[in-house]
Amino acid sequence: MSRVPEVKWAQRADKVFITVLLPDSKNAKVNLEPEGVFTFSASAGAENNLYEIKLDLFDKVNVEESKINIGVRSIFCILEKAEKGWWKKLLRGDGKTPHYIKVDWDKWVDEDEDNGVGDLDLGGMDFSNFGGMGGMGAMGGMGGMGAMGGHGEAWGPWGPWEAWGAWGAWVTMEWVTLKIVMMKVRMPQVFFSGLAVVFVISLWDWDVLLYLGYVINDVG
Repeated sequence: MSRVPEVKWAQRADKVFITVLLPDSKNAKVNLEPEGVFTFSASAGAENNLYEIKLDLFDKVNVEESKINIGVRSIFCILEKAEKGWWKKLLRGDGKTPHYIKVDWDKWVDEDEDNGVGDLDLGGMDFSNFGGMGGMGAMGGMGGMGAMGGHGEAWGPWGPWEAWGAWGAWVTMEWVTLKIVMMKVRMPQVFFSGLAVVFVISLWDWDVLLYLGYVINDVG
């Protein structure tokens, strides 16, 4: 029997933001239909439990202009409304909103405060278009985003070069730590060595620093 992931949502006059909270998801698939039917499925957890959800949205959407981003912790979608207007709620019908659907207060604004997406911090996210996914979008092969399951699949949310760079930086920092223990290196030397490593990586790609933190947390 499948499980249901938690979903958060917010909106603007022309867009709906949907976040599916499912850490380390694998084999994720998503489908968006013009009539406003959103479906998602993926496996997650140590036992690879199946998670599925189907949302009958309040109104129609523009599939071609809608976008999706796959992260380690969640799947974030920006759905373009077919017609501009403030939706009364996320789902159509008169039924009570399911307990697993919640308002995303981090992204929510009131209708009279709507300034478009410009007031939303997307943190440099990379998006792929729903329109180029060919129906059911297997998230493992979208728009150069690598294997989009959890970090247990391929390289995680970044590419192989970033992963190797992060791993190399982690090994370097481990070496610096070893020097502290075995050779009693003075702290100023340790500080400037670590600072040099961080500086070099930041010149290459800030995402590597984020991945480095992820690797250190996972290994530690």
